[in-house]
Amino acid sequence: MTIQPMQKVVECATPGATIVPIIISSDKTRLTQFKGKSAYPVYMTIRNLPKDIRRKPSQQGQILLAYLPTTSLPHIKNKAARRRTVANLYHACMRKILSSIKEPGDSGVEMASGDGIVRRCHPIFAAHVGDYPEQVLVTGVKYGECPCCDVPRDELGDDHNIQYPFRDLNAAMNALNIADSFLRAQAYVPYSPFHPPHLTPPHPTSTFHLTLPYFSLYPHPPLHPP
Repeated sequence: MTIQPMQKVVECATPGATIVPIIISSDKTRLTQFKGKSAYPVYMTIRNLPKDIRRKPSQQGQILLAYLPTTSLPHIKNKAARRRTVANLYHACMRKILSSIKEPGDSGVEMASGDGIVRRCHPIFAAHVGDYPEQVLVTGVKYGECPCCDVPRDELGDDHNIQYPFRDLNAAMNALNIADSFLRAQAYVPYSPFHPPHLTPPHPTSTFHLTLPYFSLYPHPPLHPP
């Protein structure tokens, strides 16, 4: 959902609202000066800032929000189980980090802008910035698939003018939430469901963004390369 339609949807539900689109970026980074160890920072900015400010570190348009765990869970010997657990850990952490915007996103919170006017603002998770592995992890698609559209695997990355449709929201939700027929669903829908550790898999709160207000990654995916 782009910014203008999002504003209309929120304003229709709560007249007088002002949206504050939140942009999250994350990327695992190897620290060369710390014996090759990795850090996994999560940064936040808002769409209300001009992009010239958001993209310049000297303008302080980004803030460090959190550090995610970098463990590869080597004690889990089964590779498939390890990958699934690492994905569960990522989404559990992101769900915790962004849980504080859930209520303000729905009901709004009063904020004073630079001109001194107090507005009822709704902070809404609007986009995630990351490289291809990050996009795969965030959306839950299988590695080798496009997180945004239905381009065939063997054409991924090709430079052509063919326009493929965006991912189907209903198909994505069905694959993420399906239970008994999960294995059969994997054969025709290229998604890998995740679930919180304390819930019976799969669950509607699987990927972290599904419970956030006014947001969906799938119909018009707001995914951006770093």
